[in-house]
Amino acid sequence: MNDLVDEFVDSGSVAQFPAVKPQDSFHVVDFDEAGGVSGLTPVADMSMRINGGYFALRQGIFDYLDEGDDPVMDGCVRAARDGRLRAVKYDGFWAPMDTLKERTTLEAMYGRGVSPWALWRDQSSGARPTRVVPDIAPACG
Repeated sequence: MNDLVDEFVDSGSVAQFPAVKPQDSFHVVDFDEAGGVSGLTPVADMSMRINGGYFALRQGIFDYLDEGDDPVMDGCVRAARDGRLRAVKYDGFWAPMDTLKERTTLEAMYGRGVSPWALWRDQSSGARPTRVVPDIAPACG
């Protein structure tokens, strides 16, 4: 995240997020009106990216939000129209934890000592400590 924030600091954007590859277990389905499937393409084989769910934000993001708005689908969409939203290609470890299956997988990885997100386990990783930059706050969405 520190590298993403460093890139964000120099931009004129009000929000930025990592663009990550979707999970390997998903497939895009090509089918016709009758439901006949003509193909399945693993998303891992495609060039598409999804919102990685972590944001660096400036106070200016609130200029794009009205009361009750969704920060991503309202505020970020409006900021994108004005050229003030950035996505940074990220190919490091990323995994969602939105479902019980995903949580179980991550907990099993952690239990086996395979946890690339757990920088505190490997102090020799050279990772910088998390920091807050004035007028920029990390957020999760």
